[in-house]
Amino acid sequence: MGLFGKLAKDILRQVMNDGTDSRYERNNNHSQQEYENSYSPEPTYPKGMNTGCSWGDIMPDEENQYNFDGEYYEYFEKIYNEEFPQYNITYDKLTNRNATIFTFRSGNTPVLYVELLSSKSSAKKFRAECAKYGIAYLRFYFDKHDWWNTRSYVIMRTKMALGL
Repeated sequence: MGLFGKLAKDILRQVMNDGTDSRYERNNNHSQQEYENSYSPEPTYPKGMNTGCSWGDIMPDEENQYNFDGEYYEYFEKIYNEEFPQYNITYDKLTNRNATIFTFRSGNTPVLYVELLSSKSSAKKFRAECAKYGIAYLRFYFDKHDWWNTRSYVIMRTKMALGL
């Protein structure tokens, strides 16, 4: 495993073991401005792009995490294994907070982390660490009212994060 792979593994291990991830804690080597500059905003979508109609009062007919027969992370696992077979995809359920992190690897190198997070969380540390090491990051909320996480929406956002 190369240096980049070791750094990425360290990021994930730190987040899994760190119970303080609900807020960013500045370390003496990085200023608040550096942290704010490291923020990777969610991608913006080209005008007219179908984003999967993944929100609204009425549940869409399309497969989504709420009409899936299983847990929310099993829904994402199914989609990822079916749609992205070129990647080695694993996930970890964090015990210190209500989150699941999927890791997409090309060979042994992490290329994307997908964080499934409660909408009540204000966690930013993992996103900042991914930006710091140049690893793509994506977040989905699994308990936000009227946000369905339709299959097409999950696939589209994941493809954009992977640059596909």
